[in-house]
Amino acid sequence: MTAALLGCLTVLGQSFAFGGSVHIGSERILDSQEYLRADLISNMTFDTFIKIHGRTCKKGSKEYLMREDLYKVQAEEVRKHNANPLRNWEAGITHLADRTKEELAKLRGYRRGADAPRESDAEVGAPEASFLSKETRVLDVSKAPRDWSWVGRLKAMSNVRDQGECGSCWAFATATMLRAHSELYLQHDRSFSVQQLLACTPNLNHCGGDGGCHGATAELAIQYASKMTMLKDEDLDYTAKANNCPSASEMKKPSFLQTLREKMHLGGGAGIQPSEQTSFGMTSWRKLPENKYSPLLLAVYDEGPVSVSLSAGEMWNKYKSGVMDACEAGAVVNHAAVLVGYGEEKIRKVKYWQIQNSWGPNWGERGHIRLFRHEGEQEDQYCGWDQKPGDGTGCKGGPPKVWVCGSCGILYDSVVPTYASNPLALAAKQSMQQSDEGDGDEGFMDRADSMLQISSEEVPHARKRR
Repeated sequence: MTAALLGCLTVLGQSFAFGGSVHIGSERILDSQEYLRADLISNMTFDTFIKIHGRTCKKGSKEYLMREDLYKVQAEEVRKHNANPLRNWEAGITHLADRTKEELAKLRGYRRGADAPRESDAEVGAPEASFLSKETRVLDVSKAPRDWSWVGRLKAMSNVRDQGECGSCWAFATATMLRAHSELYLQHDRSFSVQQLLACTPNLNHCGGDGGCHGATAELAIQYASKMTMLKDEDLDYTAKANNCPSASEMKKPSFLQTLREKMHLGGGAGIQPSEQTSFGMTSWRKLPENKYSPLLLAVYDEGPVSVSLSAGEMWNKYKSGVMDACEAGAVVNHAAVLVGYGEEKIRKVKYWQIQNSWGPNWGERGHIRLFRHEGEQEDQYCGWDQKPGDGTGCKGGPPKVWVCGSCGILYDSVVPTYASNPLALAAKQSMQQSDEGDGDEGFMDRADSMLQISSEEVPHARKRR
């Protein structure tokens, strides 16, 4: 893309929410006033839009006219969608309304590493390691509450960040998840440098792209974190560019004996826990069973936020609020985010997954989206072939198609860490979960709303888009 076209987006991070805010968990039927507000937004002029979002296009220029045309198409689609009185979610004019397909593709930097054999697992960046433990627990979803969310309970869930013009969703999802688990199990709220993960995570097998802003996987990122000393954001700030990795943070190629030892751990049975832990308290990580509903739901409730893979389709660009039900079976998995909860709307009885994205706090429901959730086996059976693994799901030389299940493919690939928790942290976690029992939907929603009274000024690292 030419430098001229990039000029209009140089201050994209300086955007402001338009209209009234919509809080996560707000349960209501969309009324006539909301229809009117949505219609006003969809009829907002392009000149108003570029002022709100800090665009620098010169009026009448080639780029201005190109982006105005893109904007008008999005505005009309928003108007048509919101004219449906039976809709479960509301579309809006977001900061993405004037983006090209190529620019929007940069926001989907997730590629899931395929299970195909690799020529050399001894290479740095192979996701298999002694830190990987396997899922063996007996699962009983009846023990989980009907509604649950870590929003309003963990600070990481009130700090929605903006990845900018870089396909770093995989790094943001991993860093956000690790921060949440550090607070939950160690009672220590610390950040994890997204820039370190972005610049330093090896990807020799081209799993999910070529690494950095060109895509990688949550498995690669958490595997890197399990091996290295993790910096904080204040130590290495996010730049939305995969700059050179600091020499002290570079992962060295493992020796033959280290590789052999890791292979023995992988073949030694389920539930393997290594004897040593990271400097920040993580003792292992594991990939949840592929395309299974119960393990994912129980993990987000019982263990904490989970890094998940998703199909972030075109409708995500205009999502404003509500429960999105626009995902078809067999979607192309192309994005990584953090699953923070689940629930059911009280009036329409629509079940949902609650996802924390990395497109800034002014997108969606304060940076979150609720996705339609089928119940139990229905979610397991909502499946199809991802026919384009090269667009979002494969390593180099991987299979030509993969089977994905769940709304937007959410059950396909999920990762969760294990931390060495202290007794006080465990007691606090159990008290947090028990206090919610019998509290009902309203108590949960009130807590979620109260934590989301944040502004873009309060969210660090809301970077300018490049």
